[in-house]
Amino acid sequence: MSTRYATWLCLALVLSACSDGGPTSTAPADNVSFVIVSGDGQSGPPGAELPQPLVVRAVDGAGNPVPGRHVAFKVISGGGSMYLGAGVSDANGIVKDYWTLGTVAADSQRVEARSIDPATGAKQVFGVFRATIGGEPVRVDSSGAYAHYTGQVGKVVPFPYYVQLEDQYGNPVRRAGVAVKWTPSGDGTMFRTTTYTDSLGRTGVRWYFGTVAGPQTLSAQVVGGEPARVLFTGTAVPGPAVSVDIEPDSVHFTAFGQLDTVTVTAVDQYGNATPRTWSQTSPGVVHLRNLAPPGMVLQAAGNGRAYVIVTSGSIADSTVVVVRQEAATISFSESLPSSVKVGGTVNVKYYTGARDANNHYISSANTRFTWSITNPSVATINANGILTAHAPGSVKAIATMDGVSAETPTITVSP
Repeated sequence: MSTRYATWLCLALVLSACSDGGPTSTAPADNVSFVIVSGDGQSGPPGAELPQPLVVRAVDGAGNPVPGRHVAFKVISGGGSMYLGAGVSDANGIVKDYWTLGTVAADSQRVEARSIDPATGAKQVFGVFRATIGGEPVRVDSSGAYAHYTGQVGKVVPFPYYVQLEDQYGNPVRRAGVAVKWTPSGDGTMFRTTTYTDSLGRTGVRWYFGTVAGPQTLSAQVVGGEPARVLFTGTAVPGPAVSVDIEPDSVHFTAFGQLDTVTVTAVDQYGNATPRTWSQTSPGVVHLRNLAPPGMVLQAAGNGRAYVIVTSGSIADSTVVVVRQEAATISFSESLPSSVKVGGTVNVKYYTGARDANNHYISSANTRFTWSITNPSVATINANGILTAHAPGSVKAIATMDGVSAETPTITVSP
């Protein structure tokens, strides 16, 4: 061997040794490559298996199928899964697997097709399958974004209500033109009972409360879809009073402690009962016992006249209350003199008392006795109840008040 040849041989060996550091490229050493045949770019509902399998083919440099090559399908985004996850190419170089999408529409849905060069051990990622979550909207949602609202009957809620299309996993569905039906409770209204989603899958309405005070609801449902999922709630309160009427116009009591009830009609323009407040001009004459809403129980407390007033908003009405005790019983004091001399007098009224039907004493200032005598030849009695003796004998005075009468014990007139 010549010196020059030996030198070149050594150089070749050194260069060969320097290049033997392992594969640095994904290109297969045996000239086998992989191509995506079908299954890319599909769309399906979340959590569902795509209708078409993911298909790749192993081919040699001349485009001929290569059987027996291992291929793995790896989900790298979206949280989905593969039916098998790997396969071996058949006689036609084909490997297939089925892809189930994830459930979160916001995630990118991607699967990598991978292999390992059997000659060099080099890792190969030779294709990426992509898919999108789609499908028909199954329901609407948004109710959690709105608090319970309280407002006046027949008035519009001061903000619109919106719903968002979503799938069964709660993913928003951005689809325009989907019809949503709105159903209010009672006689609630809106300008349109059916609206259509925009490009973001959203639609909304302005809600007018019904005219009957109380709970209010508004539901939204995809036309032809699942039963209503969204239920907005509110409470309608009465509007301003348009009329207040208290009945009867007057109340009369004949005994302290007596009770009577007045009723009130205070309504707004739709006939809803409105809040009301009560007052009286003379609390010493009548007491208010709020025992019978929407009316009021009145109780006689003292002789006199009073007005009971009911107010709702800026409107009021009143009833007059008159308390005037009437005698139910008349009695005479045991100290009433039993005898008097001719020419003498006895103030019979001073010894006479009356009580009303509830046994309350009627003060002398309110007594209205009329007087008579059983034996006018023996004695007489004037309008003030003063008995005057005229001749010996016996006599009784008679006191009458409010149709009730009573006789005094016998009074003897002596010479």
